[in-house]
Amino acid sequence: MVDVYGDHVWTEVFLNGSWVHVDPTEKVVDDPFMYQRDWHKNVKLVCAFEDSLVLDVTQNYRIQ
Repeated sequence: MVDVYGDHVWTEVFLNGSWVHVDPTEKVVDDPFMYQRDWHKNVKLVCAFEDSLVLDVTQNYRIQ
């Protein structure tokens, strides 16, 4: 995953049938809202790269 307008990259791992947010730099697992909540980032666009696809997964990282 990459915050396209930011400077931070993290990953997701497929566990027990679902994708789980993992940020090894921050030592955080399964807290995708941390960027908006704790860093006060205006999450505009988050993209996932899978095979040859680029997916917009912003809604997974934005508090509604």
